[in-house]
Amino acid sequence: MQEPHAALGRACREARRSWAKTVVGGCLAGLLLAGSCAGAETPVRQASAPPDSGRQDGTVPPGEDWAGAMAGVPLHPAQWTLAIPPGGDPKQKPDPTALILTPIANRFPLECDWFLQDWAPRSPADWWLASDRRAASLTLFERAVRELPDDRAAAFRQTLRSAGETTVESVLRLYQQVGRERRQQRLAALFARCPRIVFTKFQDEGQGYAPRPAVSDGRGGGFAPGGSLCLLEFDGSQLHTRTLVDSPQGMIRDPDVSFDGQRILFAWRKDARDDFHLYQYQVSDGHIRQLTAGKGFADYQGKYLPDGGIVFSSTRCVQTSDCIDIDVSNLYRCNADGSGIRRLGFDQVSTCFPSVLNDGRILYTRWEYQDRGQIFPQPLFVMNPDGTAQVGYYGNNSWFPTAIHHARGVPGTQKVLAILTGHHTPQMGELALIDTSLGREEAPGILCVAPLRRPAPVRVDQYGQQGDRFQYPYPLDETEYLLTFRTLF
Repeated sequence: MQEPHAALGRACREARRSWAKTVVGGCLAGLLLAGSCAGAETPVRQASAPPDSGRQDGTVPPGEDWAGAMAGVPLHPAQWTLAIPPGGDPKQKPDPTALILTPIANRFPLECDWFLQDWAPRSPADWWLASDRRAASLTLFERAVRELPDDRAAAFRQTLRSAGETTVESVLRLYQQVGRERRQQRLAALFARCPRIVFTKFQDEGQGYAPRPAVSDGRGGGFAPGGSLCLLEFDGSQLHTRTLVDSPQGMIRDPDVSFDGQRILFAWRKDARDDFHLYQYQVSDGHIRQLTAGKGFADYQGKYLPDGGIVFSSTRCVQTSDCIDIDVSNLYRCNADGSGIRRLGFDQVSTCFPSVLNDGRILYTRWEYQDRGQIFPQPLFVMNPDGTAQVGYYGNNSWFPTAIHHARGVPGTQKVLAILTGHHTPQMGELALIDTSLGREEAPGILCVAPLRRPAPVRVDQYGQQGDRFQYPYPLDETEYLLTFRTLF
């Protein structure tokens, strides 16, 4: 008799062969190859945060571009207090990141992201406090130009030499040109593997397992309208986004692309009186079909299964959390058309964030209250697609990590990519690889990435809330991921 995992693994691999180059993530959703997508095409740039805001097209007044803004910061820190926003405390010690970088980043997010990459691991304040900002700007230039092909790097260095006497601002403008070329190089490599990326726009969710904004009208508050299902494409030089489904009065979340690249699964709450239900978008013609329904029930976090079914989180269990007045979600599954809904687990509190491992099993986070306190109860579990063999995967008998969310299997490995976060925290945290061959409890099996390091097994409620924070990682392989990212500014 063959092992069930072996049979599941074969089915999953067969499905994935036709799913090649299709990528999915939480807010980031998935890549499509097959067919064409209906929808309105618009540039990806937004007025408040234009991706190519540093581009010099003759319309940006001198001194108003990124280079001018950076070079124009006063040399003396005492003058930085002028940047304190209305209502701020002038006696408080200025934080250069908050006072200086944040307003610049609001206007020029890409350039500030490049700056943080190329100036790391030093603090942004060190750049403004440098005794020679021109030399500090040349450091940025060299860090960036080294990533270009040799001939292009040589051309940029020659341009710098030919300029003769340079200023901080002129060096930063040349750095911007290098940054744009490096960005195109990076994007070309990504989109060669992933030509189109599906993602959703929606208001950030609240505290870890508290499903806020509210998933159902039954709980009332927490609803923040305005969301869309979108497609991101790269034309070789610029990114463009196409809105597939727009919901100004509702919310759209949890996109997932079918294994054949023909359908997009997503959860949609059309307005404040509605509940989240599963919908399906047909790539070829833009047809939208509602799969699940039920007044007062919320169905979300849906994932396609290799056997043709769908696994999802749902409040159909009609339970309330032990410690807070929120709906509990358990895992369910249904047929491809939404029929045959069946409960997979009977858990005291929520089981969420299902994903499909390389062997076909379902990986998920379980809020576990049995024989333990309320702060450290959110490990990873795994089950077969029919709900059998529900067992702990990582952290079921340990204090660390406090909570593991948004976990996904890494293609071609037995590892998992997830975020490590806290209990009373937003759904964001540190990015980490989990390798169960090194251990299944505490820290031995965990490698934090960005930067790479082995974490200490601490007991912290609000873990992972310092510095850069991540959400919804989608691994392309063991070293490259798509994800939602909030920088330190």
